[in-house]
Amino acid sequence: RDAQVDINYDVKKRLSIYSHHYIGSVEFSEFILRVDPSFVNITNIGRLHDFANKIEPKVKPVKTVMPPGTIKFTDEYNHPLEALVNSFVTQCQKIMKTGIYKSYQTKDESISTLKGKLLLKHQIINLSKFNLKFHCEFDEFTPNNLENMIILDCLNTCQRITKNETMKMDIRKMINQISVEVETKTVNVHDFKKLRYTRLNKNYEGAHIVAKSIIMQRGLMHWNERKTASIPSMFMQTWELFERLVTRLFEDYYPLTAKRQESSASWKKYNHLEKVVNVKEIQPDIIVYKKSGVRDEKVAFIADAKLKEDPNSENFYQVSAYLNKYGIKKGYILMPQSSKMKHLIELDGTWKSEGQDLEIQEILFDVDGILDAIWN
Repeated sequence: RDAQVDINYDVKKRLSIYSHHYIGSVEFSEFILRVDPSFVNITNIGRLHDFANKIEPKVKPVKTVMPPGTIKFTDEYNHPLEALVNSFVTQCQKIMKTGIYKSYQTKDESISTLKGKLLLKHQIINLSKFNLKFHCEFDEFTPNNLENMIILDCLNTCQRITKNETMKMDIRKMINQISVEVETKTVNVHDFKKLRYTRLNKNYEGAHIVAKSIIMQRGLMHWNERKTASIPSMFMQTWELFERLVTRLFEDYYPLTAKRQESSASWKKYNHLEKVVNVKEIQPDIIVYKKSGVRDEKVAFIADAKLKEDPNSENFYQVSAYLNKYGIKKGYILMPQSSKMKHLIELDGTWKSEGQDLEIQEILFDVDGILDAIWN
């Protein structure tokens, strides 16, 4: 996978570990490595994931209780993957309460009664074989669809990886409810591209977002090994969660529209025939637009999220390039900060460029405080 954790010895033979802003854990032959987030409490990872992905808890979450003696790397059960399992189980409980989604599925088979459309070609073959059944094509209203196959497959995965016995029991109950009518199928991340949400299956979207996060981690888990690992391997991108968090804050609490950006061409290299031979792209983390109600919205400011306590010169040059590209004068560097702030969001100084009419402000976010305020 693309998650990277570099483990080396420096010149003084000291162990050096660098996680590239990933958090998670992995078990080696002699030890277990766990990387906790620096800007949010590990117990708030589930809340951060749900809020960043616009997943709202509609029912009371399952209480996570650590079974004694099951985890050897901590005396509290705070594995990040367990938070995702908790979130997924909560979303599934909401679905089970309102009723599972059913849809029409086209079937083509030989049946004892005439139903739907008779397929003459296949019927002639049946008669030639003295098969007295009707070969029909018909629509059947059934819960055996991709939406529920994803739920069932992820429930089976969660039952294997969670160490919370209370949660295992709840998962088994839901598996028994859904497995009677839904086919067991191993899904992958590409199956999620086939989904289209309407008013009938809209309540599945939150569960599918969490299911995708869990299934993506399944590639790190060695199901075929006989030896049972103490913990399942798992890594999450903290910078993406922080970007999604501040993007949603802008959208929910300010008259602004924030969009996480794709890469766009900024520098192009031309040869002597004036043909483009190379392109260098830039990608601002967030562009915030004023909500004007018209199609062409006006850029309010550029925001770049950094998981650090103090931005360096390279960060300022980077934001300056974004400002020049979009023709605006003001930008922001957004950073998480969890140390005794008076307010949940604070301005931490303004930088002005000498020789250019550019201004960059630092804004600090108390991520733990924000999540506690939202959930409470």
